Amino acid sequence: MNHFARGGVAAIAFTLLALPSSASTVEEAFAAVPPHPSVATVLESCQEDMAMFCGDGAFRMDVLASCLRENEDLLTPACADVQADFRTRSISLRNAMQPFRDNETAACADDAARLCEGSPVGRATCLRLNADDLSPACSSARAQSAEARRVARNLHRVAR
Repeated sequence: MNHFARGGVAAIAFTLLALPSSASTVEEAFAAVPPHPSVATVLESCQEDMAMFCGDGAFRMDVLASCLRENEDLLTPACADVQADFRTRSISLRNAMQPFRDNETAACADDAARLCEGSPVGRATCLRLNADDLSPACSSARAQSAEARRVARNLHRVAR
């Protein structure tokens, strides 16, 4: 058995053992992620801080979040608690996503070596450009990882 065949079998076995392929697995992985503080909670808890540090103009939520992060050592306790909730949630999202990233990296290692060595583009772009030539294990892991990214993006949006 050549190196590719051995690696391909190992990648398939790893994919099948590491994460079941059902969509509920992705949802289960993100089930423990704490809820986002709502915009109303942020505005209520951080109104004083936003006026003091960020001005009173119309801002996008990402600009306000950045302003509050930059001044986190000076925030009122209520606003600091909301910022801590955001940090905890971000860490939880990252931790829930990691097994899917690891699974994709392992399942696509042989494909990346075969298709992307010397490629002028990054590994992810190379694999995307060579989607028709990927092994079933790599294709499956990439699909599952994409689904996990979609769920994470939806969960990352702030509740209104």
